[in-house]
Amino acid sequence: MSDIIKIDKRIIDWKIADEKKHKISEIKKDRPEALDGKTYALKSELIKHTLYITINNIKNEDGFVRPFEIFFNTRDTSKFVELQIITRLISAIFRRSENGVFVIDELKAVANPEDTGYFRSPREGETKGRYIPSIFYEIGEIIEEHFISLRFDDKRLKKEKIAQDIKTGMTCPKCFEKTLRRESGCDLCLSCGYSKCG
Repeated sequence: MSDIIKIDKRIIDWKIADEKKHKISEIKKDRPEALDGKTYALKSELIKHTLYITINNIKNEDGFVRPFEIFFNTRDTSKFVELQIITRLISAIFRRSENGVFVIDELKAVANPEDTGYFRSPREGETKGRYIPSIFYEIGEIIEEHFISLRFDDKRLKKEKIAQDIKTGMTCPKCFEKTLRRESGCDLCLSCGYSKCG
């Protein structure tokens, strides 16, 4: 059983003892005074007012830039609690992980109950519109765009970027992107993962 230690001062840094390796690794918990970032304006039919998404980045000792935190701001209060929870969870993941790309897939998998999304008109670079199942799907798209803008070294994001750059190909019947490829007798979509063989 470990001893109880009384702490009289504010904690600004802490350490974790790794019992297997018998060494101590330091984890800094302080947020820098200033961070570089980018704000995206998301106009969606699923909320009344524009949702502003700010993603701030941090650079580690090796010069590797990654997202560190995310904030939402909107005049629409109908989803305030959900957005506040998502902000805190995503920021916690970004702060504690060198690669938080999996958050994108989790957000894009969220659908409104009773299929109450909407069909969005094509954006710049798209040939067809697409069905938007939830506001969280659109937040996932913004985060994905941000990761790609940082040239994040992730295999899935590289596939997405290649798919965006190549303007040729078949249109996926599920997501309506021109990212459907024929491989070994099967159709595979590089955007949403749709596949069909035969």
